[in-house]
Amino acid sequence: MKRIKEQGQTRALKQEDRMKRLLLLMALMIVPLEALSSLPVAYSQCVRQHQPWTHTADVTIAGQTQSVTTTYSHMDAFDVTFPDTVRLLSDKQSLTQFIAPCNLVLRDAAGAETTIYSCEGRPDNDGCAALDAKVTPDGNTVVFSLFKGQLTPLMANISPLDMDANADSGGLWPGWTALPNKQLLSNGATIYKYNVTTGALTEVFPFQAQVWRFAPVPESNERFAYLSTENGYYAPLVFGDNSAERATQWFSASYDGKNVSWDGTYLPTRDMQGSRMNDGRLAYTMAQLTFGLPFKHNNGTAGRWGTKDNYANLWACGAFCEDQFPLFGQHMQHGIPNSAGIISDAFRFPTQMSDGTATSSDYYRGNNGALGILFGFQPQPFGIEGVAPSSVTNLSDAFMPPGTINLTPFTYSNDQTSPVIPGYPKLFAGKAGYPAATPNNGLMFTYGAGGCSSVLMPDAYTEVGQTWSDRVQNGAWMPQSTFYDELEQYTGGTYIPACDAGIYLANVLPMTGPADMTVIVDRPEYHEIMPVAVVPWSAIHGDAAPTVTTRPDLLADSPHLEKGTPRALLGSASVFNRQTEPCDGFGSNDLINFHACGTDMVPYTDADIAAVRIIGGEPNPAAPTPQQIANAAGVSAKILTEVPIESDGSFAVLIPGDMPYTLQLIDADGNPLNLDQFFGAEKPGQQQTCGGCHFHSAVPPSEFSSSIAGSPGYIPLTVGNGTVQRVNGRDANGDLILQNVQANYVSVHYDDVQAVFDQFCVACHTGSTPAGGLDLSIVNPDPWASGTTWSKLTRGNYDVSPPLNRPWLSKYIKAFNPLGSLIYWKAKNQRTDGFTDTSFSNDVDFGADHQTAITPEGLKSLSDWIALGSPAGSLDKGQDRQPPTLAVRSDVVNGEITGFKVGTADAGSGVDANSLYVCIKNGATCNNIAPVAVPGGVTQINLAANITDMNSEVYFRVDDNSGNRRELTWTASYLASFEGVQTPPP
Repeated sequence: MKRIKEQGQTRALKQEDRMKRLLLLMALMIVPLEALSSLPVAYSQCVRQHQPWTHTADVTIAGQTQSVTTTYSHMDAFDVTFPDTVRLLSDKQSLTQFIAPCNLVLRDAAGAETTIYSCEGRPDNDGCAALDAKVTPDGNTVVFSLFKGQLTPLMANISPLDMDANADSGGLWPGWTALPNKQLLSNGATIYKYNVTTGALTEVFPFQAQVWRFAPVPESNERFAYLSTENGYYAPLVFGDNSAERATQWFSASYDGKNVSWDGTYLPTRDMQGSRMNDGRLAYTMAQLTFGLPFKHNNGTAGRWGTKDNYANLWACGAFCEDQFPLFGQHMQHGIPNSAGIISDAFRFPTQMSDGTATSSDYYRGNNGALGILFGFQPQPFGIEGVAPSSVTNLSDAFMPPGTINLTPFTYSNDQTSPVIPGYPKLFAGKAGYPAATPNNGLMFTYGAGGCSSVLMPDAYTEVGQTWSDRVQNGAWMPQSTFYDELEQYTGGTYIPACDAGIYLANVLPMTGPADMTVIVDRPEYHEIMPVAVVPWSAIHGDAAPTVTTRPDLLADSPHLEKGTPRALLGSASVFNRQTEPCDGFGSNDLINFHACGTDMVPYTDADIAAVRIIGGEPNPAAPTPQQIANAAGVSAKILTEVPIESDGSFAVLIPGDMPYTLQLIDADGNPLNLDQFFGAEKPGQQQTCGGCHFHSAVPPSEFSSSIAGSPGYIPLTVGNGTVQRVNGRDANGDLILQNVQANYVSVHYDDVQAVFDQFCVACHTGSTPAGGLDLSIVNPDPWASGTTWSKLTRGNYDVSPPLNRPWLSKYIKAFNPLGSLIYWKAKNQRTDGFTDTSFSNDVDFGADHQTAITPEGLKSLSDWIALGSPAGSLDKGQDRQPPTLAVRSDVVNGEITGFKVGTADAGSGVDANSLYVCIKNGATCNNIAPVAVPGGVTQINLAANITDMNSEVYFRVDDNSGNRRELTWTASYLASFEGVQTPPP
């Protein structure tokens, strides 16, 4: 399909501005070129369409049917669907395909090449692509992903003008035609390992159709992390969208495919490829689509979400994917460059260089071959992102790490052809991607020569003194090739690739253009992508291997976290230490507020904070529909407890490990004051305590151990024990009133709110002339049906002029913010956001007095409903879809396992105590040795006979009362390693 942008639409910074900033930000780093002669590299080699293609079709010229034969010389113009995660995993066929076949090649120090895995030449029904190569710390094993599926031709709906410049536009239409470009429609992926010394190739996991295991990242020479869809969950369903993609989550395993651990247990989303940092953390890309995060850009339509595939920021977590924390980009306003000239498109493929600099690519997903710019920054210690919002003048600099710099200022990440370089023979600057560290602080990457985008720009014609033709401007599918064909004619036949990707090494950093790079491998018949240096870790980073972070439960020193506990301790030294204020102030329509930087919902003081609300998030089942998840949060959410803060602002609570949760600070009436928009998870036995609330620019001024909640003898509240604690105002003495609800959680659905409307509001708000023009009586089993009350309240942003942007869902509801919502004001007959109708000219006004008989209970239901995303879907009614927590530790005496401590907990429906199953595998036999479980606690299992064979496998399983299951199969040697007992691998 043709995609053309006009000259004035570019978001790029002017090249001279970029160069001035470049000189100010960073001195040149010189990379010794002699490293090339001794650099073994593994890379993916994808077939490139470099040969001309000739097509014959009937068209109408001057009213007469003629057979026309046209040759297109730049079929590589259609090779813009390079592999990236989103294209692999969407249910939409148009997004599951990428260029293929792709071989995996090992290029040794002398330049000789060995094909590790060949996909080229296979039948179309046995298509494959070998991708994502990484190397173990000893440098002896290459692990990689193998995607399998059907090779299909790219289809083009060729128009008359595509065939001939003189064709009648209303005449014969040649129609859909198969192009020579092949793409892989993937139906699954698995992981292989290759021994560099012996040449042995081994499948780590058996291939399963419709299961994707990919993107391996070595943790050590014994274990690796990988991404997988094996849990079957789906990503959040963005409010207003009609489909969600498969969720990808981090797992880890031994290189023999055993001891699989589900590590990324935070709310299922779309995690993408990563790499190991020298401190042991896993750096990766996370696409977050919950609450307001997808709405930081509206693509020109008020209230709409932005391009979901571009909301990809850099995160890091520990070796067990504990301590999830943003590295880069989480608070950038999409499309607004930061002071380093970096635009937040999609941050992908992070790596770390010898000097500790982290690098990544930034590109606009979809049309640009996964290519754009490369940039670098200095990753901060866990708990710190970057500069405080109060210290910046450019809002996209909020929490930006120090040392941020554009390493390729000669190009850009825009959704369009790359910039033109005056006088450069190939005309286009090209684009870069897939960075990889090399020895001596070097940086290797994929460089795409040419425009490398299906979105065409006319500046290249201006450079050669021409204007683009009618065939390019008005053709249907073939302008991508015609564009380059014409430019070659205008430049005297000089070859101008549409996109030719090869692997290069930077001579200097930053690079000022293609002259500052040296080719490693670049053949015209292939796109070479995803390189990795096949050298020991020490050759790049100095250390023999990345640090392996200690299991979180072994670091905890709290008396509340016994060995084997299924719970984690969550706490803060003081929520008074916070950086949650809106970066652009209240009253601004700038989308950066709430969605990118600062989630304070109303102005408030420390004295207004009464408690911390713990909210649980339910994973989305397969392919959720808008009728199932009708919720502004994108997932079903429920209140698990509300923890009063102490006088110093501290709190502590015990929550089930591996359970997605998020937090709200609330006032004494239970109204949220701010919101954490990420559903994280802690590990069983983990002590996750911090110094403040989103205090991410520096070390907080106080420590948890010195707080009231962190003092010896303090008893934290426990989540998931059958009671939900709620705050319920203050008494005459100003003390907080607490209410205990006998339930596992509190979930508020639109049905509950409609009952409130029916009792207190419908008498006036119904009929042909409802009060205020708002009919609160219209219900429908499908909440999205036109004219329903729910739709009016949550989808009515275009009912006013000008239309309202997020966070307003309509003039009646501000997303997740009852204190800022007109319908709550009217129910309470009071404006509750701390402003008056004259404070701002661009917000919603309270208006006339509105007497109401609504009860405090009804008001609380309305507040909870708005705070949880105004849910109305059939799966938003409080169903428990989260599997229970299962924690396992072993008792080891003299190197033998004598028993197990098994922790089980569940905040949704409770643990089925009779479901606990533990057995030691003995061939086909596996007899249960577990007693009835201790729900919410630790079950001791003493073995009748010690386990002495460390290769033995032990199976653990537990269900909750809703039928959700968690299970593990681990070897005795892996279990013993938790207790410090190391055994040689089998």
